[in-house]
Amino acid sequence: MVDAATVTYEEALAYVQSFPDWERGTATNDETYTLNRMRRLLDTLDHPDRAYPIVHVVGTKGKGSTAAMLESCLRAAGYRTGLFISPHVVEFRERVQVDGALIGTADFAAVVGERLMPAVARLQQAGERRPLHFELLCALAFERFRQRRVEVAVVEAGLGGRLDATNAVAATALTVVTRIGFDHMAVLGNTLAAIAGEKAAVVRPGGMVVSAEQHPEAMAVIERVCREREARLIVVGRDWTATLLDLQVDATAFDLAGSTTQYPNLRVGLAGAHQAQNAAAAVAALDALRPLLPRLDDGAIRQGLAAVRWPGRLQVVTSDPLVLVDAAHNGESAEALAAALRRLYPGRHFVLLVAMFGDKDARAFLAHLAPLAGHVVATSVGHPRSLSAAGLAGVARELGLAVEVAENLAAGLQRARELAQPGGVVVTGSLRTVGETLAILGMGHGGE
Repeated sequence: MVDAATVTYEEALAYVQSFPDWERGTATNDETYTLNRMRRLLDTLDHPDRAYPIVHVVGTKGKGSTAAMLESCLRAAGYRTGLFISPHVVEFRERVQVDGALIGTADFAAVVGERLMPAVARLQQAGERRPLHFELLCALAFERFRQRRVEVAVVEAGLGGRLDATNAVAATALTVVTRIGFDHMAVLGNTLAAIAGEKAAVVRPGGMVVSAEQHPEAMAVIERVCREREARLIVVGRDWTATLLDLQVDATAFDLAGSTTQYPNLRVGLAGAHQAQNAAAAVAALDALRPLLPRLDDGAIRQGLAAVRWPGRLQVVTSDPLVLVDAAHNGESAEALAAALRRLYPGRHFVLLVAMFGDKDARAFLAHLAPLAGHVVATSVGHPRSLSAAGLAGVARELGLAVEVAENLAAGLQRARELAQPGGVVVTGSLRTVGETLAILGMGHGGE
């Protein structure tokens, strides 16, 4: 039995990871999605989520990048920021950040030992069901933000929205809906309208909502929900227009125009035309938040966008040979990755090092990247949901791609680099694939 008063980081992490987790496949079918457990946990902790305004980010694509942009701009304006994301890339503590810094190991252990463990014990003594892993992480983040007197928190939803633990908070200052696409259909539904309904369910009555450009089917749902709940809806592509100016390997430049505000020649420190769209949603949200956050001016927005860094998004990790890592994991994100590669590296063919989860459509994913692939190295990651390397290789062969199998990611990276001379390598397929690759290259987050 772990002593809550003297818990170490390793013990605290093991404690949190001992709870049922849909992400790692340790939750059983009777662990239903519900907000009740999270609400009771927050109540037991005396509602840490009420200590600061929350910007809630939901959607399918671009959530992490958009959340990072929002946080970077808010911090540039001089606000103490909290950032909650999931999943992490390399280091588990990435999920909870204050002012751009990962939660320290001692602080992580203290929050778990002094606050979460006693709260869970009280709930269980009262006959309540134990929380899920993700619910504990949300509570940990909210409690840490309160302890550090965060002035504004950016909170990325996990899976869906309606029954996501992040939606159990008492209030949100603004909701950002990033691009909605097909993902997690077993839980969220098989149509864009159904998936959009799960995402849009987080909209608060009388609240503010900023939506990225959406497929008409998804947009219709968002508009209906906002109308029914009398929420103010701001739409990129209607109320704000982004015009791409320049693409570079480490930045994207664009003009952004609203009905009364102009932001000429903005520069975001992430590559790809899709990042201009993510940034447009972020800036539209920041502009709407100005009455609440008066220090948030044009200079802070420019500075924050230019300074944002987010691992695993068209990230160059070595140059000889060129190795890029990108967290694309479904057909739509693979399409965006392919478009960015064509613009940034015209005429170039790549060796693709790919590892994916078994619940993703590998055929749709590889089909978008096939025209750019000189060779595919198929492998798997150390995760229970990983698609087997042999299964992935079979899909690649059906698409007519030259493919070979590597027993693990480290071996696959070595082989891909050998095949790439003098070309380049793109490592992709999941955020887990990116994270393991960065760890192999010694590019994880440092710090206590």
